[in-house]
Amino acid sequence: MDTIRQWVITVSVVSVISGVLMSLLPKSNNKNLFRSIAGVIMIYTFLQPLIGTQSLKINISDYLSDNYSISESIDEYADLSIISSAEKAIENLLTQEAEKLKISCSFTCRCKVENEKIHINSITVKPKPDENSIKKIYEIADSLAIERNAIVFEGENDEY
Repeated sequence: MDTIRQWVITVSVVSVISGVLMSLLPKSNNKNLFRSIAGVIMIYTFLQPLIGTQSLKINISDYLSDNYSISESIDEYADLSIISSAEKAIENLLTQEAEKLKISCSFTCRCKVENEKIHINSITVKPKPDENSIKKIYEIADSLAIERNAIVFEGENDEY
């Protein structure tokens, strides 16, 4: 741990010194030369633990497998968050449209992610409205490009 801390301190110090010297130099061809030299020094300082005698011992396969499993977990969590947000947004939009038409019901939306796109599995309407309200709900679905077969009324078989 001391080796890593020392390396981080060295990289930081070299960065600060290079930055200060760059800001103090007047604009000229010499500044480009100094920028090149500072870049080489930064690369050398950054790679020093790997090329020096006290190199860091890194097992690449362990690093990749650990990061891959972390990446998978993050992707799954992100998908769940996106799905949850989409479901709530669709439910709110349907509720607002139903309220405009004086339809009293609630909506429960179930979505899934396929091919990096969100698809609606089903929208459950509770309680089951009268025939006139059902027609209006289908009209709302049509206006929002929601397939009618995704709408399930309370008491009907819904497929999840």
